[in-house]
Amino acid sequence: MTPIHHLTTRWLAPAAVAALGNAYAHLNDLDKAVSNLKKAASMADGEAIDGVNHSISQFSCCKQPKFSRAKNKTDEALKIYQDIKKKYVNSTLVQSQDIDKYIERASKQIMATALHNLSDYDFSKVPDASNMCFGIVVAEWNPEITGALLDGAVKTLEKHGAIQRIST
Repeated sequence: MTPIHHLTTRWLAPAAVAALGNAYAHLNDLDKAVSNLKKAASMADGEAIDGVNHSISQFSCCKQPKFSRAKNKTDEALKIYQDIKKKYVNSTLVQSQDIDKYIERASKQIMATALHNLSDYDFSKVPDASNMCFGIVVAEWNPEITGALLDGAVKTLEKHGAIQRIST
């Protein structure tokens, strides 16, 4: 095997596995996407002289948390972000300190969901709401989220007997 052929082969294999990961992501098979991107990063890092590949690995690693979060695996995403910060210190993501924002956001999301699930409650302990009045104020800054919160609140109140009267 010629030195050029060996060099090309060792860098093409991780790139091909990363491309496979991207293809799985395009097909919305995010578990396989993350698995292949992790494998590509590991393969590329294994071929690097200092154990850190500064191209394929970084790009493969940076995509993984996005897919993990899409599958509601925020704890996995947080670990990947932390690994990126520790291992790829020269990457743009780490140097720009954007990685810290992602780590903080994932940490807060984990804390918010770990502390309590507001959907779990004892229905029998909630009083009849048919003779009660409620007011709900909804922000307009992010209608996708606030609209879903409003719908959930209204459905819960109706389930407990509240009558919907809308006034603006």
